[in-house]
Amino acid sequence: MSSVGIEFPSEMLRLKELIQQYEEIGSAGAFGKAVIEAVLMEAEAAWKSQDVVALVRAFARMRECS
Repeated sequence: MSSVGIEFPSEMLRLKELIQQYEEIGSAGAFGKAVIEAVLMEAEAAWKSQDVVALVRAFARMRECS
């Protein structure tokens, strides 16, 4: 059984890997990288605050990134 609490850190790692992939693209990936970095910053803040509503919102946004 999975939960946001279990999957949240994995999603954060996935976003960090995506950021690296967008960096490798170069200037064409700059916008995507910036968007993903903003989502990751939101997620890190939510994780630090342990605000359940913010965690669920951030988790949903992280899942939308590709």
